[in-house]
Amino acid sequence: MRSHHNAVAEMDRRHLDEKTEMAERHRSELDQTSARAARAEGELAARSQELGELSRRVLRIEGELDTARADLRDREVKVAQARDRTAELETKLADFEDQILRAYQKLRNDDKIVDKAKRALAVALTLLDDRGVAAPAWQPRHALRKRDSEAVASLSGFQLDSHVLPRTQR
Repeated sequence: MRSHHNAVAEMDRRHLDEKTEMAERHRSELDQTSARAARAEGELAARSQELGELSRRVLRIEGELDTARADLRDREVKVAQARDRTAELETKLADFEDQILRAYQKLRNDDKIVDKAKRALAVALTLLDDRGVAAPAWQPRHALRKRDSEAVASLSGFQLDSHVLPRTQR
């Protein structure tokens, strides 16, 4: 019995040794797993912090994007207003150019009328001189002729030829 008892005690001791080894191995594995879990939790915390920072950054960038979009809309409105104003000013410019052209044409036409009037006045003075129209009583006849020919010459901007001047001044 002793041998049986020794055999059982030996089995108990081996069993205890195996149990102890297994417990140590499990404790070691548990420590390694706990260490990995702690590292994973640390990495998770770091990633959570990074995610929080990225989320705040995304919110800030979205705010900046909204501000930029609002600025862009404002600028588009201003550009459209400027385009409208430019079109309005171009229309006014075209109207002013038309007015200037009409005024220039009227001036040219008036110049032609003035030239015709000068020629007609020169002819009339010549005819009056040929008919011997008397000068006013207060002015001698030769003073009238000289004054009239000077007036005609100043109106026309050129000297009258001798065939246009009254006979007494030739």
